[in-house]
Amino acid sequence: EAKSATEESRSLRTRIHLAEAAQKQARGMEMDYEEVIHLLEAEIAEMKSQKTEQPGRGK
Repeated sequence: EAKSATEESRSLRTRIHLAEAAQKQARGMEMDYEEVIHLLEAEIAEMKSQKTEQPGRGK
């Protein structure tokens, strides 16, 4: 019975470790997406700024 409890404890620790690793990876991906969104927003703002500085061009 003690051996079974030890194996179950080890299994739970492994599952916790895997869940923590997956959560860490998900957080990293979320940060990457936020960075991409920020860069795109900055690029859009720059394009809008250029468009207002040069009225009539491209029409």
